[in-house]
Amino acid sequence: MKIRKSISSDLDNIKKIELDNYGYILTEELNNDDFHTYFVIEEESFIGYISIWHDLDKAQIESIIINDKNKGYGQTLFRYALDYLNGYIITLEVRKSNVVAIHIYEKYGFKTVTVRKNYYSNNEDAYLMLKEC
Repeated sequence: MKIRKSISSDLDNIKKIELDNYGYILTEELNNDDFHTYFVIEEESFIGYISIWHDLDKAQIESIIINDKNKGYGQTLFRYALDYLNGYIITLEVRKSNVVAIHIYEKYGFKTVTVRKNYYSNNEDAYLMLKEC
């Protein structure tokens, strides 16, 4: 298993996994500026990615998508991102119904700070979670 910063040739895999999981594409460009970082995880092939926005001492985990669920890849990639963001105040949003992800985020020190009402396109609420490193 290998985790690395994304390169332009990863864009097609990232778009495909977004379409498969969300039904739409979020990412049009990779590492386009100094504020976004994408890491991909792969073994023999592409497994998933994490997208991070960061500036000065603040960061937001924007998206994490894994093809092979329940194999620990997501947590491995998440821990890698947390190590990368050491020293940042980190936020993320998570669906209220995603209890598995919420449990994982809490395990790594994230606390719920507020509810964002009707945050998702299906009007589901999101928790805004925060971790100070």
